[in-house]
Amino acid sequence: FGAFHATHQTLYGHRHDQSPVETINARVKAVGGSAKPDIAPLEVGGHEPPKIAEIGVGQVWFSEEGPISVPFFQRDQLLAGNKIVGPAVIFQFDTTIVIDPPWTAQVDAWGNLVFS
Repeated sequence: FGAFHATHQTLYGHRHDQSPVETINARVKAVGGSAKPDIAPLEVGGHEPPKIAEIGVGQVWFSEEGPISVPFFQRDQLLAGNKIVGPAVIFQFDTTIVIDPPWTAQVDAWGNLVFS
């Protein structure tokens, strides 16, 4: 470990030749490839979400003027091409999406919500 102690002397101005060298941290960077996942596009629906996606209506506050009634939708029941005009709420297993008025969300072929 002479080279280690010599480098330590150069960098820090002192050395301890009798002290054991101990590795505290080691960093590794790896790069690899994998096959692209086989993801099928969603079934195509019309602009209107299917009735099965509509799971109710609830009161939501968008301003200090008070709550308004808005439709609730289940995300995994939406189809490609479905358009939801805000105000609305979309529920999915890991999040809740609030569509403020006057925003619109449209489902693309891969299930993404595209807001405009």
